[in-house]
Amino acid sequence: MFYKATMTENKYIENKQQVTPEIKKGVIAFLNASEGGSIYIDIEKMLI
Repeated sequence: MFYKATMTENKYIENKQQVTPEIKKGVIAFLNASEGGSIYIDIEKMLI
């Protein structure tokens, strides 16, 4: 599914330009939240 065009930042959505080690903090905080929800990861370019 493609949601990027409609996903603007707000208190529930945070957009990042790159994956950093801090993503762990965000995922853990998300898992600890009582509201639940979804995590979307969009990979535009993968450098190997």
